Amino acid sequence: MAGFLKWLVVLAAIAAVIAYLPIGGRSVLDRWQAAPTASAFVEKSWQELREAARKMIPANPQPQRAQAARSARTTRLPPRSGSPQKPAERHSEADREAIDEIVAKHVK
Repeated sequence: MAGFLKWLVVLAAIAAVIAYLPIGGRSVLDRWQAAPTASAFVEKSWQELREAARKMIPANPQPQRAQAARSARTTRLPPRSGSPQKPAERHSEADREAIDEIVAKHVK
């Protein structure tokens, strides 16, 4: 008896979730109240559920991943040219001497 009662409670909980959980903006009860007949309810619900699933899952995820990997590879490398590019930072001789002095203090 306890096993039957447990399964009855589980099925009631599942039915409540299905009835009140909105999918695509409307719950099953909202769809049922809006439908004029049972067959219209089934057809319209199935159509709305397919549209909601289509919005959640991308149509073709493979090309997006390949394109993202391709763009990631090309953006990491600097453009190649005949002459090497100059560094963006410009240091004077005084800056270099100050850095050498600081490094010499820490090495000792």
